[in-house]
Amino acid sequence: HQLAIEAETKELYGMGCTLVGVVLKIDQLEWISVGDSPLWLYDKANHLHRLNADHSTKPLLQEQVRRGLLTAAEATVHPERNMLFSALTGDSLDLIDQSPEPLQLFPGDRLLLASDGILTLSDEELGKVLKQELSAKELVDELLSAVEAKDRHDQDNTTVLVVKIPDKITW
Repeated sequence: HQLAIEAETKELYGMGCTLVGVVLKIDQLEWISVGDSPLWLYDKANHLHRLNADHSTKPLLQEQVRRGLLTAAEATVHPERNMLFSALTGDSLDLIDQSPEPLQLFPGDRLLLASDGILTLSDEELGKVLKQELSAKELVDELLSAVEAKDRHDQDNTTVLVVKIPDKITW
């Protein structure tokens, strides 16, 4: 039966997906990720922090730009700019990112989990949206509208989840 399934989906061979997942424990966060789907913490001091590793060639290309080996324009159109070093494909994984220890969360912190489509926005654009006093759903809507406004035809999808840490946690 497995051979029949493989024959029917032969064109899908080698495809995979990325993963970013979190566990919230009252005021602590732990995460796991594979691929380039980002996880950010936007703190009450209005700072945006990328928490998980990017398992794509983008960080390598950014380092080459920093060192003067590539221009920013060359990195933007580099043929391998979206290549992943790790993804969920059904094979074993050699590269998994996870929180080294639980991260302390504070009232007013916001978490942003997303697929790589959100990366069409700069950190500054993300911060501008996340600092607004809106509900989590409204923040998601604002972020998706900002991505759509970019009108990028090379991006196939964007998924966004925002978690707001409440001012007071009651159980």
